[in-house]
Amino acid sequence: MEHLRPLAVALTLALAALSCKGTADVDAHYAVRGQVKSFEAAHALIHHERIAEFKDRDGKPSAMDSMAMNFSLGSGVPQDAFKPGAKLSIEFDVRWSSGDPLVITKVTPLPDDTALVLTADH
Repeated sequence: MEHLRPLAVALTLALAALSCKGTADVDAHYAVRGQVKSFEAAHALIHHERIAEFKDRDGKPSAMDSMAMNFSLGSGVPQDAFKPGAKLSIEFDVRWSSGDPLVITKVTPLPDDTALVLTADH
């Protein structure tokens, strides 16, 4: 049995690495409110409020003005919340090296009468 110990250790390390893979590429996480402009095939165009604490791909502070941006939906995020005109609070991951750099991880519908601070579309 002793000769199997190195194999067991290697297998444990490999499984640990695989379980961490989904979060290893997340560069930042933000929360913002916005309004759905359109939704198609698990991708939403959302006009969001200003994100004061946003950081660029180098990690430098770079506040992001209110604008319409494309987001993809992470697994488990309910698509039925993304009706055009819906006001939402979203949390999203930024993955600079990914094909889908902005991934919504959580959505909370807001009341229709919620006042959002949105500037003209860019």
